[in-house]
Amino acid sequence: MEQASARHILVAVDGSDNSRRAVEHVAEVLAGTRGFRFTLLHVVAEPDPDYFANDPAKRLEWIANQRSEAIGYLEEYSRILAKAGIDPAAITEEVQELRCPSLAQCILDECTRRGAGVLVLGRQGRGAREELLLGSVSKAAVHNSKGRAVWVVT
Repeated sequence: MEQASARHILVAVDGSDNSRRAVEHVAEVLAGTRGFRFTLLHVVAEPDPDYFANDPAKRLEWIANQRSEAIGYLEEYSRILAKAGIDPAAITEEVQELRCPSLAQCILDECTRRGAGVLVLGRQGRGAREELLLGSVSKAAVHNSKGRAVWVVT
């Protein structure tokens, strides 16, 4: 585990328009700057275990497809950052499977493990009253993040 640095920015993405806006925001704010590291993270969240209960091969195929799709947009997001003048060598792309009780917890654990002092995510509105301003993942990240800044991009 690394000590958190404000110069290490983890951008949690899911391929949505909101996560693309989050990456574009980071590119705009930090265009041409030096001395920052970036991690683009996608966490594959499997459906309920019962969904593939009778067909483990389908589960593996589904995960492989999710990983493949994520790699595609992580590469695209890296190009957005590089086009803004961010050194491609400072950008790491990561796809993980959900190994935590929640998506937000996986993202926060990865921030801690990598020493990311800034977490950036796109807002995902779900329609619930308490999620009108922030999606459930971004809301949990804001409330449970300790010792780091959280940028929620709308």
